Amino acid sequence: MDAPWGIGGWQFLGLYSIALSLAVALVILVVVGKQRSVDKLPADVQRLGHWELALLAGGPSRVEEVAIGVLVATGRVRVDHHGVLRQQPGAQAADPVEQWALWAIGHGHRLHGRKADGSGSLGFATTSLRRDLAADLARRGHLLLGGRETPGYNAHWLVGALVVVGTARLITELDWQWRVELTLMALTVAAAAWGALVAMLRTRAPRPTERGERGVAAVRDRVRRVPDLWAESAWLPAAIAVDGFPAYPDLAVAEVLVVNTRHI
Repeated sequence: MDAPWGIGGWQFLGLYSIALSLAVALVILVVVGKQRSVDKLPADVQRLGHWELALLAGGPSRVEEVAIGVLVATGRVRVDHHGVLRQQPGAQAADPVEQWALWAIGHGHRLHGRKADGSGSLGFATTSLRRDLAADLARRGHLLLGGRETPGYNAHWLVGALVVVGTARLITELDWQWRVELTLMALTVAAAAWGALVAMLRTRAPRPTERGERGVAAVRDRVRRVPDLWAESAWLPAAIAVDGFPAYPDLAVAEVLVVNTRHI
């Protein structure tokens, strides 16, 4: 008796299972291989700036802490005891991140707790500035990207393609009035595997590489060994980048900032 596509149910199940196993293994190998390739990147001769240190040490919310700390320390933004930030007249930005922070603060913005995903009060996590900063750190071997930016992320479409094939087979079998139990079972497993892969990749958080961790540790060691550096304007951004708002030299202001940006 003829069979859909000239392949019987058990034969299709065997071939489909092999293809699915290979596809899942290939996706994992691609993602792991691309992440391990970071170790082979040439040494980075560029010095890590305070925005880069902040993103490596504490994620997007730490970048916001540096921006707020610097703007408050230089008088361009005021903060009251309720944690409300207010931009001062004539405030000028020194770089694109400060410019974005001034725009986000506007004439009044109340700080709130950081979310579990690392996003902060001002929303830096969703900006193109954050994406560009992360991409540059990844290119230089300091950061492993996560979520949809994970190297090799699109490889999951290999499994997605098999789900399409399984769906087409199921439709053909229904058209032939063929028994669909085996194909339905195989399609269910493929869809579950695809969903699990996508979920795993999307929830993968960015994290510093060993190179990135060494860069942060070197700066943290210096500012902690020489506490007086914290109060110097040139070192304040780096101090906040590696240690957060507790590094702010004015203890009263530091307390207001810390209390109003606790995790939620």
